[in-house]
Amino acid sequence: MITYKYAKNINGQKTDIAELNHLNKDEKYTCIGCEEEMIPCMGEVKRHYFRHKLVGECNGETYLHLLGKMTFKEVYENCLNNGDPFILKYEAEEICIGVKDKFGFTCSLGERVIEVDLTEQYSEIKLEKRDGEFIPDIQLINGKGKIIYIEIAVTHKSEVKKQRSGKKIIEFLIGSESDIKHIESKLIYWRDNWINTYGINTESIEVEECHGCTEKVVVFVVNNSGKYFSKKLSSYALNMELKRLQNKYAIAYYSCIRKKNWNGSAFKKELISVHDQGINIKNCYLCQHHALTKTDRGGLAEPMICKYLKKMIISKCALDCDYFRPIGKGLKKYERCQISEKEVVQS
Repeated sequence: MITYKYAKNINGQKTDIAELNHLNKDEKYTCIGCEEEMIPCMGEVKRHYFRHKLVGECNGETYLHLLGKMTFKEVYENCLNNGDPFILKYEAEEICIGVKDKFGFTCSLGERVIEVDLTEQYSEIKLEKRDGEFIPDIQLINGKGKIIYIEIAVTHKSEVKKQRSGKKIIEFLIGSESDIKHIESKLIYWRDNWINTYGINTESIEVEECHGCTEKVVVFVVNNSGKYFSKKLSSYALNMELKRLQNKYAIAYYSCIRKKNWNGSAFKKELISVHDQGINIKNCYLCQHHALTKTDRGGLAEPMICKYLKKMIISKCALDCDYFRPIGKGLKKYERCQISEKEVVQS
Protein backbone atom coordinates (compact mmCIF):
# COMPACT_ATOMS: atom_id res chain seq x y z
CA MET A 1 0.00 0.00 0.00
CA ILE A 2 1.35 3.40 -1.03
CA THR A 3 1.16 6.06 1.64
CA TYR A 4 1.93 9.75 1.35
CA LYS A 5 2.45 12.61 3.74
CA TYR A 6 0.84 15.14 1.40
CA ALA A 7 -2.33 15.40 -0.66
CA LYS A 8 -4.40 18.14 -2.34
CA ASN A 9 -7.45 19.65 -0.66
CA ILE A 10 -10.63 20.73 -2.43
CA ASN A 11 -8.94 24.03 -3.36
CA GLY A 12 -6.05 22.24 -5.04
CA GLN A 13 -3.64 23.26 -2.30
CA LYS A 14 -0.99 21.04 -0.80
CA THR A 15 -2.04 19.64 2.57
CA ASP A 16 0.24 18.03 5.12
CA ILE A 17 -1.36 15.17 7.05
CA ALA A 18 0.05 16.77 10.19
CA GLU A 19 -2.24 19.77 9.61
CA LEU A 20 -5.44 17.71 9.77
CA ASN A 21 -7.74 17.51 12.75
CA HIS A 22 -11.28 16.36 13.48
CA LEU A 23 -12.66 19.47 11.75
CA ASN A 24 -11.15 18.93 8.33
CA LYS A 25 -10.20 15.26 8.13
CA ASP A 26 -13.50 14.38 6.43
CA GLU A 27 -13.01 16.81 3.54
CA LYS A 28 -12.15 15.47 0.10
CA TYR A 29 -8.47 14.99 -0.69
CA THR A 30 -6.85 13.86 -3.93
CA CYS A 31 -3.44 12.49 -4.80
CA ILE A 32 -0.86 14.99 -6.01
CA GLY A 33 0.57 12.38 -8.36
CA CYS A 34 -2.37 10.55 -9.90
CA GLU A 35 -5.39 12.76 -8.95
CA GLU A 36 -7.23 9.80 -7.35
CA GLU A 37 -9.10 10.26 -4.09
CA MET A 38 -7.08 9.95 -0.90
CA ILE A 39 -8.20 8.99 2.60
CA PRO A 40 -6.48 10.41 5.68
CA CYS A 41 -5.53 7.70 8.16
CA MET A 42 -5.20 9.17 11.63
CA GLY A 43 -5.02 6.36 14.14
CA GLU A 44 -3.83 6.80 17.70
CA VAL A 45 -0.89 4.37 17.46
CA LYS A 46 0.67 4.51 14.00
CA ARG A 47 1.89 7.63 12.23
CA HIS A 48 -0.72 9.54 10.23
CA TYR A 49 -0.73 9.31 6.45
CA PHE A 50 -2.82 9.56 3.29
CA ARG A 51 -3.66 6.44 1.30
CA HIS A 52 -5.54 5.91 -1.93
CA LYS A 53 -9.24 5.14 -1.54
CA LEU A 54 -9.03 2.60 -4.35
CA VAL A 55 -6.04 0.44 -5.07
CA GLY A 56 -4.49 1.56 -8.32
CA GLU A 57 -1.23 2.54 -9.93
CA CYS A 58 0.48 5.66 -8.66
CA ASN A 59 4.04 6.55 -9.59
CA GLY A 60 6.09 7.74 -6.62
CA GLU A 61 8.52 9.59 -8.86
CA THR A 62 5.70 11.57 -10.45
CA TYR A 63 4.28 12.30 -7.01
CA LEU A 64 7.59 13.71 -5.71
CA HIS A 65 8.17 15.73 -8.87
CA LEU A 66 4.74 17.36 -8.74
CA LEU A 67 5.02 17.81 -4.98
CA GLY A 68 8.29 19.70 -5.45
CA LYS A 69 6.80 21.99 -8.09
CA MET A 70 3.66 22.64 -6.04
CA THR A 71 5.69 23.38 -2.93
CA PHE A 72 8.03 25.81 -4.66
CA LYS A 73 5.16 27.67 -6.33
CA GLU A 74 3.20 28.01 -3.08
CA VAL A 75 6.22 29.06 -1.01
CA TYR A 76 7.48 31.56 -3.60
CA GLU A 77 4.04 33.11 -4.16
CA ASN A 78 3.60 33.48 -0.41
CA CYS A 79 6.95 35.28 -0.26
CA LEU A 80 5.85 37.65 -3.02
CA ASN A 81 2.48 38.35 -1.36
CA ASN A 82 3.83 38.74 2.18
CA GLY A 83 7.06 40.55 1.39
CA ASP A 84 9.23 37.69 2.70
CA PRO A 85 12.63 37.02 1.12
CA PHE A 86 13.53 33.91 -0.84
CA ILE A 87 17.32 33.85 -0.69
CA LEU A 88 19.89 32.62 -3.18
CA LYS A 89 23.23 32.35 -1.38
CA TYR A 90 26.62 31.86 -3.01
CA GLU A 91 30.28 32.90 -2.77
CA ALA A 92 32.10 35.25 -5.10
CA GLU A 93 35.69 36.44 -5.09
CA GLU A 94 36.14 39.98 -3.77
CA ILE A 95 38.80 41.99 -5.61
CA CYS A 96 40.36 45.22 -4.37
CA ILE A 97 41.15 47.59 -7.26
CA GLY A 98 42.36 50.42 -5.03
CA VAL A 99 45.92 50.32 -6.40
CA LYS A 100 45.16 49.01 -9.90
CA ASP A 101 45.47 52.31 -11.78
CA LYS A 102 48.64 53.38 -9.98
CA PHE A 103 50.54 50.12 -9.67
CA GLY A 104 48.93 47.84 -12.23
CA PHE A 105 47.66 44.98 -10.10
CA THR A 106 44.62 43.99 -8.08
CA CYS A 107 44.41 42.10 -4.80
CA SER A 108 42.22 39.14 -4.00
CA LEU A 109 40.40 39.49 -0.69
CA GLY A 110 39.12 35.94 -0.77
CA GLU A 111 35.55 34.78 -1.12
CA ARG A 112 32.64 36.81 0.11
CA VAL A 113 29.19 35.42 0.85
CA ILE A 114 26.52 36.98 -1.35
CA GLU A 115 22.82 36.76 -0.55
CA VAL A 116 20.31 37.75 -3.21
CA ASP A 117 16.58 38.00 -2.52
CA LEU A 118 15.06 36.47 -5.64
CA THR A 119 11.67 38.05 -4.96
CA GLU A 120 13.17 41.53 -5.37
CA GLN A 121 14.32 40.72 -8.89
CA TYR A 122 11.83 38.10 -10.08
CA SER A 123 8.24 39.00 -9.37
CA GLU A 124 6.51 36.59 -11.78
CA ILE A 125 6.35 32.80 -11.57
CA LYS A 126 5.16 30.43 -14.31
CA LEU A 127 4.73 26.65 -14.35
CA GLU A 128 5.82 24.63 -17.40
CA LYS A 129 5.84 27.57 -19.78
CA ARG A 130 7.80 27.12 -22.99
CA ASP A 131 10.95 29.21 -23.37
CA GLY A 132 12.33 28.63 -26.83
CA GLU A 133 13.28 24.96 -27.11
CA PHE A 134 12.90 24.27 -23.38
CA ILE A 135 9.96 23.78 -21.06
CA PRO A 136 11.32 24.16 -17.53
CA ASP A 137 9.33 23.03 -14.50
CA ILE A 138 9.09 26.61 -13.25
CA GLN A 139 10.22 29.98 -14.55
CA LEU A 140 10.99 33.01 -12.41
CA ILE A 141 10.67 36.10 -14.59
CA ASN A 142 11.53 39.74 -13.99
CA GLY A 143 10.30 42.89 -15.70
CA LYS A 144 13.34 43.01 -18.01
CA GLY A 145 12.67 39.57 -19.44
CA LYS A 146 15.39 37.81 -17.48
CA ILE A 147 14.52 34.25 -16.47
CA ILE A 148 15.68 31.67 -13.97
CA TYR A 149 14.64 28.05 -14.46
CA ILE A 150 13.64 26.10 -11.36
CA GLU A 151 13.89 22.37 -11.96
CA ILE A 152 12.76 19.54 -9.69
CA ALA A 153 14.93 16.45 -10.18
CA VAL A 154 13.81 13.17 -8.63
CA THR A 155 15.75 10.58 -10.60
CA HIS A 156 16.62 12.55 -13.75
CA LYS A 157 18.66 15.75 -13.68
CA SER A 158 18.31 18.44 -16.32
CA GLU A 159 19.38 17.30 -19.74
CA VAL A 160 22.95 18.13 -20.75
CA LYS A 161 21.77 20.37 -23.57
CA LYS A 162 19.82 22.50 -21.09
CA GLN A 163 22.73 22.58 -18.64
CA ARG A 164 25.04 23.91 -21.36
CA SER A 165 22.53 26.33 -22.85
CA GLY A 166 23.68 29.28 -20.76
CA LYS A 167 20.28 29.53 -19.11
CA LYS A 168 20.26 30.26 -15.39
CA ILE A 169 19.09 27.07 -13.73
CA ILE A 170 18.53 26.13 -10.09
CA GLU A 171 17.83 22.44 -9.65
CA PHE A 172 16.43 20.89 -6.46
CA LEU A 173 17.28 17.23 -5.92
CA ILE A 174 14.23 15.59 -4.33
CA GLY A 175 14.70 12.00 -3.21
CA SER A 176 11.95 11.76 -0.61
CA GLU A 177 9.15 13.74 1.00
CA SER A 178 11.54 14.97 3.70
CA ASP A 179 13.55 16.86 1.05
CA ILE A 180 10.61 19.25 0.61
CA LYS A 181 11.86 21.07 3.70
CA HIS A 182 14.75 22.44 1.63
CA ILE A 183 12.28 24.32 -0.54
CA GLU A 184 10.22 25.41 2.46
CA SER A 185 13.35 26.90 4.08
CA LYS A 186 13.27 29.69 1.45
CA LEU A 187 17.06 29.49 1.22
CA ILE A 188 19.02 28.19 -1.75
CA TYR A 189 22.72 27.71 -1.02
CA TRP A 190 24.46 26.68 -4.19
CA ARG A 191 26.96 24.39 -2.41
CA ASP A 192 24.37 22.30 -0.62
CA ASN A 193 24.35 18.72 -1.88
CA TRP A 194 20.65 18.90 -2.75
CA ILE A 195 21.18 21.85 -5.11
CA ASN A 196 22.65 22.02 -8.61
CA THR A 197 23.15 25.33 -10.38
CA TYR A 198 23.97 26.01 -14.00
CA GLY A 199 24.69 29.36 -15.64
CA ILE A 200 24.43 31.27 -12.36
CA ASN A 201 26.80 34.22 -12.64
CA THR A 202 29.30 34.42 -9.78
CA GLU A 203 31.60 37.11 -11.15
CA SER A 204 34.08 38.75 -8.81
CA ILE A 205 33.06 41.82 -6.82
CA GLU A 206 35.26 44.89 -7.12
CA VAL A 207 35.85 47.23 -4.18
CA GLU A 208 37.78 50.49 -4.24
CA GLU A 209 39.30 50.17 -0.79
CA CYS A 210 39.84 47.30 1.58
CA HIS A 211 40.78 46.83 5.19
CA GLY A 212 42.83 43.98 6.58
CA CYS A 213 44.00 42.93 3.11
CA THR A 214 46.07 39.74 3.08
CA GLU A 215 47.80 40.53 -0.22
CA LYS A 216 51.45 41.47 0.36
CA VAL A 217 53.59 43.66 -1.87
CA VAL A 218 57.25 44.68 -1.97
CA VAL A 219 58.16 48.34 -2.43
CA PHE A 220 61.58 48.84 -4.00
CA VAL A 221 62.89 52.34 -3.31
CA VAL A 222 65.99 54.20 -4.53
CA ASN A 223 66.84 57.67 -3.23
CA ASN A 224 68.78 60.44 -4.99
CA SER A 225 72.10 59.28 -3.54
CA GLY A 226 71.70 55.81 -5.05
CA LYS A 227 70.89 54.00 -1.81
CA TYR A 228 68.11 51.47 -2.14
CA PHE A 229 66.00 49.17 -0.03
CA SER A 230 62.94 47.00 -0.30
CA LYS A 231 60.07 46.76 2.15
CA LYS A 232 57.24 44.26 2.48
CA LEU A 233 53.80 45.51 3.43
CA SER A 234 50.11 44.96 2.78
CA SER A 235 48.34 46.45 -0.22
CA TYR A 236 46.04 48.27 2.18
CA ALA A 237 49.00 50.17 3.70
CA LEU A 238 50.71 50.81 0.36
CA ASN A 239 49.52 54.35 -0.42
CA MET A 240 50.01 55.51 3.16
CA GLU A 241 53.53 54.05 3.35
CA LEU A 242 54.57 55.63 0.04
CA LYS A 243 53.53 59.04 1.31
CA ARG A 244 55.59 58.49 4.44
CA LEU A 245 58.65 57.41 2.43
CA GLN A 246 58.33 60.36 0.08
CA ASN A 247 58.30 62.72 3.05
CA LYS A 248 61.31 61.01 4.65
CA TYR A 249 63.55 60.37 1.62
CA ALA A 250 64.40 62.15 -1.61
CA ILE A 251 63.03 59.30 -3.74
CA ALA A 252 64.46 59.00 -7.22
CA TYR A 253 62.70 55.75 -8.11
CA TYR A 254 60.21 53.31 -6.65
CA SER A 255 58.17 50.38 -7.85
CA CYS A 256 55.72 47.93 -6.31
CA ILE A 257 55.84 44.20 -6.94
CA ARG A 258 53.54 41.54 -5.57
CA LYS A 259 55.36 39.63 -2.87
CA LYS A 260 54.76 36.29 -4.57
CA ASN A 261 56.59 37.64 -7.66
CA TRP A 262 59.50 39.11 -5.72
CA ASN A 263 62.65 37.03 -6.27
CA GLY A 264 66.22 37.37 -7.49
CA SER A 265 65.18 37.86 -11.10
CA ALA A 266 62.70 40.61 -10.19
CA PHE A 267 65.36 42.33 -8.04
CA LYS A 268 67.88 42.29 -10.90
CA LYS A 269 65.32 43.70 -13.34
CA GLU A 270 64.63 46.56 -10.93
CA LEU A 271 68.35 47.30 -10.63
CA ILE A 272 68.74 47.37 -14.42
CA SER A 273 65.64 49.58 -14.79
CA VAL A 274 67.07 52.09 -12.32
CA HIS A 275 70.48 52.00 -13.97
CA ASP A 276 69.01 52.51 -17.44
CA GLN A 277 67.24 55.65 -16.23
CA GLY A 278 70.61 57.19 -15.42
CA ILE A 279 70.18 57.00 -11.66
CA ASN A 280 73.43 56.48 -9.80
CA ILE A 281 73.09 53.07 -8.16
CA LYS A 282 75.84 50.64 -7.18
CA ASN A 283 75.31 46.91 -7.04
CA CYS A 284 77.58 44.07 -8.11
CA TYR A 285 74.95 42.84 -10.57
CA LEU A 286 75.56 46.11 -12.45
CA CYS A 287 79.34 45.76 -12.44
CA GLN A 288 81.40 44.63 -15.38
CA HIS A 289 83.52 42.44 -13.09
CA HIS A 290 80.76 40.21 -11.73
CA ALA A 291 79.89 36.69 -12.81
CA LEU A 292 77.20 34.34 -11.57
CA THR A 293 78.11 30.97 -10.13
CA LYS A 294 77.03 27.81 -11.88
CA THR A 295 74.86 27.04 -8.88
CA ASP A 296 72.99 30.37 -9.01
CA ARG A 297 69.26 29.73 -8.65
CA GLY A 298 68.03 33.29 -9.01
CA GLY A 299 67.54 33.90 -5.30
CA LEU A 300 67.72 37.28 -3.60
CA ALA A 301 70.86 36.47 -1.63
CA GLU A 302 72.78 34.30 -4.09
CA PRO A 303 76.57 34.72 -3.87
CA MET A 304 78.45 35.69 -7.00
CA ILE A 305 82.06 35.96 -8.14
CA CYS A 306 84.11 39.11 -8.63
CA LYS A 307 86.43 38.45 -11.57
CA TYR A 308 88.62 41.40 -10.58
CA LEU A 309 89.10 40.45 -6.92
CA LYS A 310 88.88 36.75 -7.75
CA LYS A 311 86.67 35.84 -4.81
CA MET A 312 83.08 35.15 -3.82
CA ILE A 313 81.02 38.23 -2.94
CA ILE A 314 77.46 39.38 -2.35
CA SER A 315 75.81 42.01 -4.51
CA LYS A 316 75.98 44.81 -1.93
CA CYS A 317 79.80 44.75 -1.94
CA ALA A 318 79.66 47.31 -4.74
CA LEU A 319 78.52 50.00 -2.30
CA ASP A 320 82.04 50.33 -0.85
CA CYS A 321 84.08 48.99 -3.75
CA ASP A 322 86.69 51.15 -5.52
CA TYR A 323 86.74 48.79 -8.48
CA PHE A 324 83.05 49.10 -9.39
CA ARG A 325 82.66 49.60 -13.13
CA PRO A 326 79.04 49.95 -14.31
CA ILE A 327 77.78 48.01 -17.28
CA GLY A 328 76.30 49.78 -20.28
CA LYS A 329 72.61 50.47 -20.50
CA GLY A 330 70.12 47.84 -21.55
CA LEU A 331 69.39 44.30 -20.51
CA LYS A 332 71.68 42.95 -23.25
CA LYS A 333 74.65 44.52 -21.50
CA TYR A 334 73.88 42.62 -18.31
CA GLU A 335 76.53 39.94 -17.97
CA ARG A 336 75.11 36.48 -17.48
CA CYS A 337 78.22 34.30 -17.67
CA GLN A 338 78.37 31.42 -15.25
CA ILE A 339 81.74 30.24 -13.98
CA SER A 340 83.06 28.45 -10.95
CA GLU A 341 85.15 29.96 -8.17
CA LYS A 342 87.96 27.59 -9.15
CA GLU A 343 87.95 28.88 -12.73
CA VAL A 344 88.30 32.48 -11.51
CA VAL A 345 91.19 31.71 -9.19
CA GLN A 346 93.00 29.85 -11.98
CA SER A 347 92.56 32.68 -14.50
